[in-house]
Amino acid sequence: MRTIIISVLVLLCITDISKAQKPYIKDATVEEQLEFVEKEASKWQNYIMVFDTWFRQLKNNVNNTISEKN
Repeated sequence: MRTIIISVLVLLCITDISKAQKPYIKDATVEEQLEFVEKEASKWQNYIMVFDTWFRQLKNNVNNTISEKN
């Protein structure tokens, strides 16, 4: 029984790690990036959790787009 529990825990950890390593789409439009972040973010109750690296990349891309428009 203990072996089964440990195996399940290892499998869950591997599953989380594989999702965490999904690459961010850098060469997409701002709208496509927002849709990607919304789709791939983890949801918990009324919160959406976004990887910090995705948020920083999206923020930089939005700021660059705004700067180019001005």
